[in-house]
Amino acid sequence: TVDHDNKLKVYEINRKLIEKFEEKRGTSNCLKLLETAGLEVEVKGEAEKRTSEYYSKRPCGYIVYDAARVLEEYLEEVGVI
Repeated sequence: TVDHDNKLKVYEINRKLIEKFEEKRGTSNCLKLLETAGLEVEVKGEAEKRTSEYYSKRPCGYIVYDAARVLEEYLEEVGVI
């Protein structure tokens, strides 16, 4: 069985990290993140081909970097690193 107290603690940490990320980026919703980066995102039945041009216009690497920084800052704050 899952330890209820630990589960609540993990949820609390997760919520804190999401809030910090949203402070930095304005949202944690992928579609909205892409739109705020200036991409016109259209939800359609078929995914675009993953080409170098496709990736060159997407800000995903920068967004992941920001998420990693939020985690790093948290780990420094709690003394893990």
